Amino acid sequence: MTTTSSTPSAVRGGLFRRIGRRLRTAARKVTSTVRRSVGRLRQRVTEPDSAIEGAVVEGVEATVEGKNPVWGAVKGAWHGLSVPWRVAIVVIAVLVLLLAPVLAILLLLALLIFAIVRAVRSRSTSPATA
Repeated sequence: MTTTSSTPSAVRGGLFRRIGRRLRTAARKVTSTVRRSVGRLRQRVTEPDSAIEGAVVEGVEATVEGKNPVWGAVKGAWHGLSVPWRVAIVVIAVLVLLLAPVLAILLLLALLIFAIVRAVRSRSTSPATA
């Protein structure tokens, strides 16, 4: 008994080879597409255009690393800001820290004045008992 190329096992072998070649070709195409996409994504990640992009990228990175994503987003937003915005934020933070005690004292003084006025009005409107 001689084996020819028309036997079922030979046909299946040829079919499997063709399927294997097509799968390898498809895998190469997918791999090259993924590599191109990852390259573009890496470029966007390393050079974020805005504070929002930086916040998103750093937040996702922190999540992947198991860290706090909010803190990562804050750091990413800070790095994405321009220098004038950073300076403005620092100046505002310093002014808030310096003026917070003054505002607290003014609030306490206003509450004291309100209490005194209310006490004086309540005495003047109550009937005198003598």
